[in-house]
Amino acid sequence: MKNQVIRYVQFLFIQTLPFVVFLILFELLLRSIPNDYQLKRQYLIKNASEIEVLYLGNSHTFYGIRPEYCSKKAYNLGHISQSLNIDYAFLKKYESKWKKLKYVIIPLDYFSLFEELNHSDEDWRIKNYKIYHHLSIRNKFQDNFECFNVDFKSNCKRIIKNYLLRQNEVTATKLGYGTAFQSSSNLDLKTTGIEAAKRHFAQSDSLYKNNYKSLIAILNFTRKYNIKPILVSFPTYATYYQNLDKNQLLKTIQTAYKLKTKYSSLLYFNLLDSNYFTKEDFHDGDHLNEIGAKKLTLFLNIALN
Repeated sequence: MKNQVIRYVQFLFIQTLPFVVFLILFELLLRSIPNDYQLKRQYLIKNASEIEVLYLGNSHTFYGIRPEYCSKKAYNLGHISQSLNIDYAFLKKYESKWKKLKYVIIPLDYFSLFEELNHSDEDWRIKNYKIYHHLSIRNKFQDNFECFNVDFKSNCKRIIKNYLLRQNEVTATKLGYGTAFQSSSNLDLKTTGIEAAKRHFAQSDSLYKNNYKSLIAILNFTRKYNIKPILVSFPTYATYYQNLDKNQLLKTIQTAYKLKTKYSSLLYFNLLDSNYFTKEDFHDGDHLNEIGAKKLTLFLNIALN
């Protein structure tokens, strides 16, 4: 009986070994594809102690801030669907490194207090923070692997693009600005504005408490280290702003002013429907292109000075 068990185990091992080896190689190939998350981690490791202005947040920051137009040493740490809890995790991770940090810019967008990456359709992105930034956002086994978060066909395409076509996944500049949304590829502002407003509508306030706690944690962190926090509701096109739910928008703005009474150093800029930004500044209904990103960075630079 014992010999039969041993032979059975050996049989299973021989049968599964090729699959295990394939998975390991597949995972290694995926992890070796250069991407924005790798790029940002490498920059932070080398330069966190020199950063004076840190831009946090979601895709509005990623595509809407060009740090080269800031008069101080600045870095764009934003990325697609990055929620407030992740922003705070970054501040904590490099807590001992922020030697010169003077300003932290935090998006307070229409959806910021009502969405969280780990409770969204984009939660597959959490693996990027776990693998490349070593941030523990949640405890799920698949977050430790590239191959378990994106379907096999898509991962195969990624490998082909990188290793055969020499097209990696880096879209950010050295200072973290996302370059994918250029004026040459502007989308239909009317359609994308309406669609984005619908997509960002919160069905409930269930995540508000968590996001508010994350925002408070960020503000307490800035107070502890005498860093000036700046909240920004990023510019959006008219078709987006005009289709927002009034209650959700009001709660967001009221939260900003409530926080201003608690934190005397806090600045808040509500640019959601600012006339300073024109049609030519937008890639789609709620994202700036490189022209608008330059304008916004210069605008905020005045506030910094």
